[in-house]
Amino acid sequence: MTVKLGHIDRFWDDAHKSLSYSKKRGFADSQFKAWEDVGYYESNVKSFTGWDYDNSNPMPDWVDQLTDKFSLYRQTYTFYRMDTLEIMPLHSDHFRTYCKINEVVSDQVHRAVLMLEDWKSGHYLEIDGTGYVNWKAGDWFMWNGTTPHIAANIGVEPRYSLQITGILTP
Repeated sequence: MTVKLGHIDRFWDDAHKSLSYSKKRGFADSQFKAWEDVGYYESNVKSFTGWDYDNSNPMPDWVDQLTDKFSLYRQTYTFYRMDTLEIMPLHSDHFRTYCKINEVVSDQVHRAVLMLEDWKSGHYLEIDGTGYVNWKAGDWFMWNGTTPHIAANIGVEPRYSLQITGILTP
């Protein structure tokens, strides 16, 4: 899949910094084993994931303004914070819960990642083998289904993004 890139002029405040991030993403033991097999060891980093604040929590009011920005419907939102030395090695999302609730397969699902702040040194995103840095607040990246990607923060400031998951508008 081709990665779609875009930009939305910033209309949000800094509320994302004070959300009660509480969930770490879960991965199957086989995924951790695969990462170890290629040289990633959790003892060398803070964790293999960041922190979530998802739709099970109240969303900031401004999120409603995103409804028509990505040509997606049945959108869900997850704020995502990566602290220093949190990395997510190469992986693909499977969207199991989303697919079950919406009765679709993962290839129909799209993920847009909206960068909530300007890029800072040490922040990294890679999608399907192409690395991205130097983004501006409001830049977004979108791909479908199981496209492989990487996220990392080896900088000293948190990396904030908003993940928008949905199905392309017919």
